[in-house]
Amino acid sequence: MTDYFRLSILNTYGGIYLDTDVEILRSLDTLLENKAMMSFESDTAFCTAVIGSEPNQGWLSFILAQYESRSFEETNGKLDMTPNSEYIYQLYRLYPEQFNDLTVFPSEYFSPLYYYSDEPVITKNTYAIHWFSGTWRTKGELLRDRVLRLLTKIFGNNFVPVIRKLFRIS
Repeated sequence: MTDYFRLSILNTYGGIYLDTDVEILRSLDTLLENKAMMSFESDTAFCTAVIGSEPNQGWLSFILAQYESRSFEETNGKLDMTPNSEYIYQLYRLYPEQFNDLTVFPSEYFSPLYYYSDEPVITKNTYAIHWFSGTWRTKGELLRDRVLRLLTKIFGNNFVPVIRKLFRIS
């Protein structure tokens, strides 16, 4: 529900949405020339912790319509827990014409922290850091993520995709 409401409010009023675990490093004013903006979080997801948009943007209306017609129950009866960062990216890949007014920046702009790392890679283009506090996640998921962060520190970033695939961690 919160995923839907953040987009609905942006579509109605415009502005910049920030998750509570986002640290702003410098003013976003220079980015306001864009009708809408996000950054990548990874190769397969957007950073939805920082979203800026003018009101009444077609891409937001499109995503909201998709949410309204979407079933959140999988065929096996389980809830579809696909994060909005991945879901919106999937829509972007399938329907690029719906996202003409959206400027998508590289991850270094708003998400310079690899999820399973503790150290962000700050560049001259970094405006904010999404710290991935995951307050909505279960204790078990948070513990698993801490273990993966520790293993990433020891074995490097290339280790995590192998483990995630091996143990079917999304």
